[in-house]
Amino acid sequence: MIKVSIIVPVYNVEKYLRECLDSLIGQTLKDIEIIVVNDGSSDNSLQILEEYAAGDVRIKVINQENAGVSVARNRGINCAVGEFVGFVDSDDWVDLDFCEKLYLAAKGDAADIAGGKIILCAENGKFKKRRVKARNRALKTLKEKWCYLLDNGEHCYVCNKIYRRELLVDKKIFFAEGKKYEDILWSLQAIKLLGAAVAIADVSYYYRYNPSSITRSVETDRQAVQDYKDARSFLVRFAGYYKLDVAFMAMQRSIFKVFGVPVVKIEYGDTGFRFYFLGICIFEKRVRSRI
Repeated sequence: MIKVSIIVPVYNVEKYLRECLDSLIGQTLKDIEIIVVNDGSSDNSLQILEEYAAGDVRIKVINQENAGVSVARNRGINCAVGEFVGFVDSDDWVDLDFCEKLYLAAKGDAADIAGGKIILCAENGKFKKRRVKARNRALKTLKEKWCYLLDNGEHCYVCNKIYRRELLVDKKIFFAEGKKYEDILWSLQAIKLLGAAVAIADVSYYYRYNPSSITRSVETDRQAVQDYKDARSFLVRFAGYYKLDVAFMAMQRSIFKVFGVPVVKIEYGDTGFRFYFLGICIFEKRVRSRI
């Protein structure tokens, strides 16, 4: 029986792909399948995938014309047979006991979701900082899942968790195709429609800061900007409807320069504002009232 299906969308990541795949084939939990969806790569990514698949029968390669990460993930969900499903981006990697610890935690707590830490790394793979700091905790209510899995809406990552596959399919929890920032919308569906969850502190997902990713080029992509605004708007409405606290996330920025040098920056949004002087935050105000 396959315990965990890991879905990996792949698009032109030959530089990082081997590190990602090595962290998956080396998992201490052996009863897994690794579904890699080649999303029309034009570099050597497909050749690397075929090389790894030839050496490990657990790797299943799916080829498609370039259609985006959401389409790739949805194909993976539909092809998966594991009890749980997880997602790993092809420029990232995970602890070797990632699947085992999340699976055992989910089974031990009869949970539909299990999540760990996220560690932000530089492009060269060196540690930078923790982005999501998980705690050992059983999560029963929507408020608890919102708080401890999504950091009150600030970090809506899907890749540091596993999810009960049968429920994803039964409840039609799929990624919005043709949209960026699809993780925000999907994560909200998952915590609302799935049952209990568990967070554990001693397993990590390593998120690589990749300058070529869509989040780095968002300011030059009008559609990405609009998708971000739509996703944030939906998140705020979701929090308001279910009476959830929202972490501070800046909606707008004002920057004041002297001789071309940024001196004062103000970030402000629906949950507060921050005031920076010479790059140092010297004052922050958070609005704690319900939306």
